[in-house]
Formats: sequence, C-alpha cells, structure tokens
Amino acid sequence: MTIYNFIEPNIKYLVLSIDFGHPEFGDEIESNTSLDQINGFSCCWRIGKNREFEKIVIYLKNTREIYLANFLKKEKNGKKWKIYFNNTESIGSTNLDWKDFVNDGVQMQNSMRYIESLD
Repeated sequence: MTIYNFIEPNIKYLVLSIDFGHPEFGDEIESNTSLDQINGFSCCWRIGKNREFEKIVIYLKNTREIYLANFLKKEKNGKKWKIYFNNTESIGSTNLDWKDFVNDGVQMQNSMRYIESLD
C-alpha cells in the first residue's frame, strides 16, 4: 500500500521516513517502545518556512510501520526545523520501501515529502 491508501482528501501532510530509535526523534526512545506512546518532536528537517501541513505521517524505515500524528508547530533549529506532534497512532504497515511507499519514483533518498490529496 502506498501513502495514498492512508491519507484523507483535502488535508496537507508532511510525510517523514525515520529510523525508530534514531536521534532525530526528540525524546529518548527505546526499541521496545510503541510509537503510539510518543508525543514529542522530530528533528531536524529542511522545510520551507511557508510550507503548511496539518498532519504528520511517519514511515518507520526499519519496520515499515505507518503512524499518523497531529501537527502542532514547527520551530527553527539553526537552518532546519523541529516538527512537534501529538496524538500519534498506528494506522498500519506496508511491504513497500520508502521510495515506492511515497509513490514518486524519485531515485534520491530524501526522507521527507509534502503530500496533499485532492478530491
């Protein structure tokens, strides 16, 4: 299943590919912690200052699990941004790697996408 199987129409999403337990998560996360328990932030991302989004989709690289969170705010951290979120919940998993999951065919390994599904 691709990202488009998980999102709703007319909502702007920031989709992040993250290694679970990697220091880009703001909190110390042990490998046996469920992401459902996490409310916090992920750092550090190159995001256009005028980019808007309402929801965060998190694709865990090592397990291919998919989580959805509410976007709270972004905060400047040097040249990059911290993304704050809450109400994280598991919404499923996929057998696809990141490139195929975001369904863009792009060969570069950028671990972030902006997606808006229209009606």
